[in-house]
Amino acid sequence: MPTPVRTPPTEAVAAARDYASQVRLALACFGIMLLVVDPAVHPVPQAAAAGLAVLLATGLLHRRGMPDHWLRIEEPFALMAGIFIVTLGPPGIAPLTLLWIVSAATGVVARGGRASATGRIVVVLVLASPMLRNGVGPDSAMVLFAGCGLLLSVGTVSNETHELLRDPLTGALSRAALLAEAERMVARAREEEPVALVLIDLDDFGTLNKREGHQAGDLVLQQAAHAVMTSMRRSDTFGRLGGDEFLVLATGDGGTIAQRALDALASAGVGASAGVASAPSDGSTVPELRRGADVALRASKQAGKNRGTVYSADGDPTAAVPAYADARGDRRR
Repeated sequence: MPTPVRTPPTEAVAAARDYASQVRLALACFGIMLLVVDPAVHPVPQAAAAGLAVLLATGLLHRRGMPDHWLRIEEPFALMAGIFIVTLGPPGIAPLTLLWIVSAATGVVARGGRASATGRIVVVLVLASPMLRNGVGPDSAMVLFAGCGLLLSVGTVSNETHELLRDPLTGALSRAALLAEAERMVARAREEEPVALVLIDLDDFGTLNKREGHQAGDLVLQQAAHAVMTSMRRSDTFGRLGGDEFLVLATGDGGTIAQRALDALASAGVGASAGVASAPSDGSTVPELRRGADVALRASKQAGKNRGTVYSADGDPTAAVPAYADARGDRRR
């Protein structure tokens, strides 16, 4: 089974995460200002300053849209800030402790709910540290239970929101999320910045399902989605319409975008055909573009499969994406 690839968030989810990172930046700036005005707000001002600087830096990284490997690095740094601010901080419900809890929650949202098992354990230990150092009291107990409840609920809701947008089999965007994102992208298309809609259909998928069974078919769908997602740019959108049909939306030349997707599928040993239509030249709505791309896709199938075709509004699609040679070793044939 291919290694899972996390689907890029939709525009709405990305905007929500960006807002969360802005809140985190504001909290870090407020904490630094509070520390400058009154250093006594924390028993170890240098440690608090270091923790707030970490929150500020990670907030800036979130705003820049960190790739997944940076997100894995960011989490331990955010936890280190908790040690500086909470573990070394005053007992009870202190201002900077509250600030870190809320800032950590916004960081979880900005990461899309992702948190490692180790990270969860460290969070609990950080929040419990005032109780361990100063004994059990109502304030320290409130910090532990309220902080854990907030972070766990925020993480669960954020992760579930992301999961609802995904196709459960392939990890690509679900049909509903895909079409909603397509509407937003197509509405912004301009002559100088066209948006290409690439409709992809796996070749001979029905035959494969009958010959080898649905389990083999599911594996091919997963391989196909994984291959396309790993070839995508961060700004591209990819999802599963249903069955063996996928859709790519991206800015730029449609033929080039289709070629990249077909190259990725070929490298995974998956045969596929594609049809391309672009906004605004081929239509100004998603249904118009899908009709054009479907015409081009049928032309690809009729021309021998394993190729892409760019839609032409005059009814004569142009095979602008070259076919792959049969000798490439497609195991599905």
